[in-house]
Amino acid sequence: MAIHIKKGARLLRSRPQVKYGFIAKYRTIWPTRTMCRLLGVSSSGFYDWLGRPTSAHERENAELLKAIKDSHEASDDTYGSPRVVRDLIDAGFSCSENRVARLMKAAGIKARHKRRRAPGQLDSPVHAIAPNLLDRQFEATGPNQKWAADFSLVP
Repeated sequence: MAIHIKKGARLLRSRPQVKYGFIAKYRTIWPTRTMCRLLGVSSSGFYDWLGRPTSAHERENAELLKAIKDSHEASDDTYGSPRVVRDLIDAGFSCSENRVARLMKAAGIKARHKRRRAPGQLDSPVHAIAPNLLDRQFEATGPNQKWAADFSLVP
């Protein structure tokens, strides 16, 4: 069974920036020009990309991502992209929900579900344990004198 690297490797069908990132990551292991030739990009284009400063959009994304992290942490990690966008707009940023969702997904930030409580635990103190009136004396001299129940199966 023959394996064709060009059919299976998604990196070969990616944009040049992705290929350049791969080359930059592994250029200490393999020769740069050989990787450029195998990936179908020019070595001069790679070196040009390497020396290029970050774009204004990338700088805005970095600043926006910092604000996203701050808003997400302030919400106890429960805010998703719609609420984070509202916080960012209140803070003076201009961004869309899709952009924030894309940046959050790339950074691995996701909303955590709210903690659920069992019924009856709404800001009330812990219920006191009832006193043991029977003291393991279950014998009764007549009906309706001592009552007992098993609550082990009640959720």
